[in-house]
Amino acid sequence: MAFTYGAYTACLQDRSLSEALDVLAAAGLKGAELNTGGFIPSPHAHVDAPLASEKERGARAPSSPTRAWS
Repeated sequence: MAFTYGAYTACLQDRSLSEALDVLAAAGLKGAELNTGGFIPSPHAHVDAPLASEKERGARAPSSPTRAWS
């Protein structure tokens, strides 16, 4: 079984979600965990929007030519 490595995006809270995902992809990581709040703020996953909108619940991460995953 192979491992897929990712990172917690809260460590890149000073960047937009798209920029944070690009940083992770450039580091060779294949996944991301988006913080949704709790003990620290939620810079990339704004929970209120998906809870209020069916369209937002179906939204995907911003696409980028520098990473194959989203």
